[in-house]
Amino acid sequence: MSFLKIAEDISLFYFSYFVLFVLAVGTVLFFAKKIDLLLIKKFFLVLFPTEIILLFSLEKSRLFNSALYFPVGAYLIIAIFYLISCHKFQWRELGQKLSFRLRVKNWLGSQGKIAIGVVLLVMILSALFGAYHIAKFAAVDEPLWFYDRIPGFWKDVKTHNWYGATVSDKPGLTVALISGIGLLSENPKDYQDLSLAEKNTKNIENLNLAFRLPLYLFIVLMLPFIYFFLERLLGKLPALFSIIFIGLSPILIGLGRIINPDAILWVFTTLSLLSYFVYLRKRNRAYLYWAGIFLGLSILTKYVANILYIFFFLMIFSEYIFNAEKYKELAMKKYIWESLVDYLFLVFSSLATFYVLYPAVWMKIDRLLTGTIFSQAFLPVYKPFLLAIFFVLADNLILSSRIVSFLLNLLAKVKKHILYLFIIIFLIATTIVLVDVYSGMKFFNFEIILASPKTSYLQAKFLGTFLTNFYPLIFGIIPLAFISAMLALFWGIKKEDVSDNRASQIIFYSIAFILMYYLGSAVSKVVSIVRYQIMLFPLILIVAGIGFYWLSNRFGQKGKIAFLIVAILINVYSLCRTYPFYMSYASSLLPQKYFLDIKDMGAGSYEAAQFLNSLPNSQNLTVWTDKRGLCAFFKGQCSSTFTASQLLKTHLDYVVVSSGRQKRTTGMVLPLKSQPILVEEGKVFDKYYKQEENMVFEVEINNRPDQYVKVFKAQK
Repeated sequence: MSFLKIAEDISLFYFSYFVLFVLAVGTVLFFAKKIDLLLIKKFFLVLFPTEIILLFSLEKSRLFNSALYFPVGAYLIIAIFYLISCHKFQWRELGQKLSFRLRVKNWLGSQGKIAIGVVLLVMILSALFGAYHIAKFAAVDEPLWFYDRIPGFWKDVKTHNWYGATVSDKPGLTVALISGIGLLSENPKDYQDLSLAEKNTKNIENLNLAFRLPLYLFIVLMLPFIYFFLERLLGKLPALFSIIFIGLSPILIGLGRIINPDAILWVFTTLSLLSYFVYLRKRNRAYLYWAGIFLGLSILTKYVANILYIFFFLMIFSEYIFNAEKYKELAMKKYIWESLVDYLFLVFSSLATFYVLYPAVWMKIDRLLTGTIFSQAFLPVYKPFLLAIFFVLADNLILSSRIVSFLLNLLAKVKKHILYLFIIIFLIATTIVLVDVYSGMKFFNFEIILASPKTSYLQAKFLGTFLTNFYPLIFGIIPLAFISAMLALFWGIKKEDVSDNRASQIIFYSIAFILMYYLGSAVSKVVSIVRYQIMLFPLILIVAGIGFYWLSNRFGQKGKIAFLIVAILINVYSLCRTYPFYMSYASSLLPQKYFLDIKDMGAGSYEAAQFLNSLPNSQNLTVWTDKRGLCAFFKGQCSSTFTASQLLKTHLDYVVVSSGRQKRTTGMVLPLKSQPILVEEGKVFDKYYKQEENMVFEVEINNRPDQYVKVFKAQK
């Protein structure tokens, strides 16, 4: 419109758009006899030309008002949802069709007082252990979230800067949404870079509590939903045992207390997997919607959740292999086509969730792809993955799924052997890890490999990387859970008919997902430390819950009640024994000289700071530490620099070192060794990791000597 010389005043165009929009809607309403679904369809049909023009224009220009971006995307999402929903549902839905209120009422009534009481007790215990002293520790990387990522995101939202409303490269959006509640009570700027004088008036624990507590309470409130899907899938008792192991897991509780995407990633991925498993069993499309929504939330938390796209696609074939009899009346072409439609709906539900909740995508739609199929976590496999989808689709449309039908029917005949294969691989790998650990790590030193997760592949190679991944999983769950999981694997093999036993299939799916994750880790040449594989812990604990349930079946009804009590007491004992270092939990099956939390998040820093604060004239002391988190709690001057010029000007009274930073510090001090004066003044800090003299305080994390925080009197 520039030739009319009115382009500078863009408000005229917005006014014209508003008038035309009102006229269009008013015309439809005027001639409509009643408001129904047909009327809504007319609205979308009338606005379709507008949508096409705006989609093209918004992509070509950044001059439009940001208010246009979201409704244009929302129109597209609703339209696609409508088109997909028009597809006739072919699966036979199981169960009565009741109202939502009646379904909830009937489900709660069927659970009984014991089940509801156990779930509530697990929630209360989890909340008590997790919330107690939740503000009294320092965690690595948390300052990035406190001072930059979370406040920056909400500032962009407040100023309508949708284009810049990103959180991090994780992307960590769900963390910002939940922990952002803390901004209502605390301003992070008041705590950033506190001077010595300000430390006496500001208590960093208030900031920690404001941001951490909402995130942890959210996790506790999601436990009943995990139980709901587990009960729908496995039945009441297996679900209760599983929720006990999950809700009272020391590592899951410990990570949930830290502002980090991994803290809630496991919640969303677990809910997505469980709801999809329930959908396959009941064929109620509501569960498919939930699977997609939780998948979208998983990806909004951390891009590594994109692996679920591959797993859900493979589930199309696994479901047929293990339940071929269930689909014998349905032609293979029809089964594949209907399964692909379901998969499309699940994928689109996840993308719609991603779009609606992520403002930065509204302004730049290609971020939707860079966050999913073109994300860094997905890049190594997206080409063969798309090729596989294309092959299945082409076989369905051109050859009526003859190739896929031949392969699946062949595999269905040996389904038990497939189950055996995956379980045996898992058991062999577990056995090798146990033998290596108890023999002194003669073959693979898992601690050294985990210390450099992104570079140790050169020494560990494929096999070492693959096996190392099992080390945190085996020793990161309590001994009762590990033994129960092993029993479940052995008994799962013995089940006569896998298709008649959904629990055996869930065991297989869980183990298959774990193995696929570890295989992807080895192919990507990155070792999975505890945090990197946190989404796998609920799966192995569900397997443990099934195994413990099968064990309780041998002792009658009263025995099952006793087993519930035993499971709760043993989990509580493990939490008491680990407090306050839940994240650094290591099973008593692991020899005392080893530990799991190689790349720890700052365990012991608070305790070291409190010791230093108890010293006379502590506010005038100067401390060097290899973990900056200690400085937030220490009253005096605190440094973590490796810069020679700054160290030359600084008089040090104490040095604090931790086992998790030994490798980093050893590398960072190499340039300092070239300056004799720094060596003479004892400011080459790697020596403190190897000595015991002049040590005035030590924290052994969970009584493991090699995982520590030590305080030394600085000495020339």
